[in-house]
Amino acid sequence: MEYIQGISTQTRLFGYAFLTGLALGLLYCVFRFIRTLFGNKKAVCYVADVLYFLICGVVILFFNLVFDEGRLMVFTVFGVALGAAVFYLLTAKISIRICSFLVKTLRVIFLLIIAPFKLAGRKIGSAGAKLRDICRKRTKKSEKKSKNSLQNE
Repeated sequence: MEYIQGISTQTRLFGYAFLTGLALGLLYCVFRFIRTLFGNKKAVCYVADVLYFLICGVVILFFNLVFDEGRLMVFTVFGVALGAAVFYLLTAKISIRICSFLVKTLRVIFLLIIAPFKLAGRKIGSAGAKLRDICRKRTKKSEKKSKNSLQNE
């Protein structure tokens, strides 16, 4: 283990940190998709943000353990932040459009899958309502007959 790193080692670590930042930026797009899928509700946003930052912390910890023997250097943290910022700035508009398109498409597919079940549920519900009405009419008739038969006795 060398105490003072050479410039080539620092450059390599910065490059790896930059790539890690790009990967974390991509992960953020996945979390954005999940948040949009659930309608950006506050609870989902809070959980997604906390989970994202926990994952980021673990990834940066493992990055430093694996590539830099457990040392935390400012330039590696800067490299991760720069990679995530570059990914976000370059792909933000495109990823938001793709995310919105995918969410709309998934909702349409979900509605198409659910539609036959809703139709069947309505048919069963209307058949149940008809059966309920028939049972009520018969119950009323039988109550009248039983009252009449008790009165005749």
